[in-house]
Amino acid sequence: MKNIYKYFTGLILILLFTVSCSSPRNIIRQIPSTCMWKVSKDSATVYLLGSIHMARENLYPLDEQIENAFADSDYLVVEIDTKNNQPDPMAMMAKMTFQDPAKSLKSELSEKTYKMIKEKLDALNMPEMVYSRLKPWAAMLLIMTTDLTGDGYQAQLGIDNYFLEKAGDDKKILELETIDFQMEMLESLDDMSDEYIEYSMKEMETSNQSVDEMSNLWETGNCNELVDLINQPAEDFPEHKTLMDKILNDRNKKMAVKISDYLKTGNTYFVVVGAGHLGGSGGIVELLKKTDD
Repeated sequence: MKNIYKYFTGLILILLFTVSCSSPRNIIRQIPSTCMWKVSKDSATVYLLGSIHMARENLYPLDEQIENAFADSDYLVVEIDTKNNQPDPMAMMAKMTFQDPAKSLKSELSEKTYKMIKEKLDALNMPEMVYSRLKPWAAMLLIMTTDLTGDGYQAQLGIDNYFLEKAGDDKKILELETIDFQMEMLESLDDMSDEYIEYSMKEMETSNQSVDEMSNLWETGNCNELVDLINQPAEDFPEHKTLMDKILNDRNKKMAVKISDYLKTGNTYFVVVGAGHLGGSGGIVELLKKTDD
């Protein structure tokens, strides 16, 4: 959108994975020195690569093993194809970003939460007229992207965007989700705005300090350490489990089902998905280990 999700809190920094092993039906192994897995079943192959949705130029060139896997694949699979997506993700986002005329950012948050987010926006020198009518999730998106851009991270340099550009017209592109689904998910956060802002602010306290370390861990393939960093906020704040299920774990299950279907085709797929979706006990890699059909 640029995958709207990609910017969100831990998902924005998202970068990920855990080690994998073989199961009776799916053979799963981590490619050495990368945050990529190879999943094989009969004559089908799926490469799973965790995406850093916003990156710096020094992340490139990518490991040759990653480039070769992409070259050998019949399909590129992404969360959302931002290069050829109807309706236009950015147009939809603009339409859904703002409150109804009778509402404001302030009216939709508790006094405590609004004060918290206003202080952060003011610190970024954002005029109140810019954010006063934003929906809470959009205001948080603005904060996250502004912070990362200020540190030199760009969505254009994200790994998913890199492979979409590289695919051009030569590689078939599939989507794990739809823009409609992602926008509906964001809209559903309106019902838990205070919780989402509170969690995001807590996570930013640690993630902004470690984003460079996360990027370095991804680049060197130290995925176990990377997963520890990504999962730490969720472990520190278990009271936000319902929120995390909505924006991460529930989506992982649906993505894993689609990827399992790819393994029935006999083709080769190069799947680029936010790194936060792959690692941990509820991540796609672990879910694929449990696939029985």
